[in-house]
Amino acid sequence: MKTDGMADRATRLARRVLEPRGYEVAGEAAGRLGALAATHVLRPDLVLPDVALPDVDGFAAADRLAARPEPPVVVLVSIRPGSDYGGRVDRAPVTGTR
Repeated sequence: MKTDGMADRATRLARRVLEPRGYEVAGEAAGRLGALAATHVLRPDLVLPDVALPDVDGFAAADRLAARPEPPVVVLVSIRPGSDYGGRVDRAPVTGTR
């Protein structure tokens, strides 16, 4: 599941990259509240929240998702380098390259 403020463009990219590799893009949502509600319903294995969500940052969304009994894998997405976020990247309950 992909969540961000530019859902159309990001979803097309996610589909182009992930679907040929056998993954299904199960949904998309704009903003933290939409993303959290959608993940509750869709129960995806992987969530790709943008760090700069419209109503809150992706770090807060990752924290909320990690607190669930069966949390999805979270990979934060950003056009900015991880160093722009200081230690927040290292403390976030996410996976991926830092």
